Amino acid sequence: MKKKFFISATLTTVVMLGFASHAWAVLVDYSFDYTFIHEIGDNDGKGVWNTQTINIPGATLLSSIQVSLNIDGGYNGDYYAYLRHGAGFAVLLNRVGVTTSGSSGYADSGFNVQFSDIAAYVDIHNYQSVFDPKGGNLTGTWQPDGRNLDPSLVTDLTGRTAMLASFYDKNPNGDWTLFVADDSSLGIGTLSGWGMTMTVDVPAVPEPAISGVAAIAMVALLCLLKRERNSRI
Repeated sequence: MKKKFFISATLTTVVMLGFASHAWAVLVDYSFDYTFIHEIGDNDGKGVWNTQTINIPGATLLSSIQVSLNIDGGYNGDYYAYLRHGAGFAVLLNRVGVTTSGSSGYADSGFNVQFSDIAAYVDIHNYQSVFDPKGGNLTGTWQPDGRNLDPSLVTDLTGRTAMLASFYDKNPNGDWTLFVADDSSLGIGTLSGWGMTMTVDVPAVPEPAISGVAAIAMVALLCLLKRERNSRI
């Protein structure tokens, strides 16, 4: 009886992978919380800056980000805030409640919020159309204001072009700067803290590579098996 030999596709694939090492990226979540207490000058365009440096070994690309912001007191319709990292730039607040027919904005006092481009609560600029804190602290997760325009000119109809997505597919390592300013003289507040939760790509443990010598030996073995198969069929 003639014996038949079969060379599996899996073995052939292993030989092909033996000539190179393959490393795969995995998604990892990181959270950063910063306590930074500083009064925000009333009607002072110089504002308050806070820069934090992130160093995640092996991190390559940022795939999602959520930002938290805590401001105590003041007049919400006064505030302008943005986040910058490298070429990325997102406007978190730009005088919420200001419209084409009303220049004062919302009179509530303070924020304890999170920002996400995909938040169910859309566009914090018009938050009272969804939730009215009745003069108190606004909470919840909202989409950023995104209106990249001088606070003295912004309205609800200004286009939203500066979102958190500007940080996607960029290296998360380096300096991240939060800026908050009070653009009118209707109240004084305090920046009490901020933070970020981000998902980044980091390399996994590389797959073990077959050495060049071992790969050649495996190819030779396959050739012998194939020759023996042909001679016995």
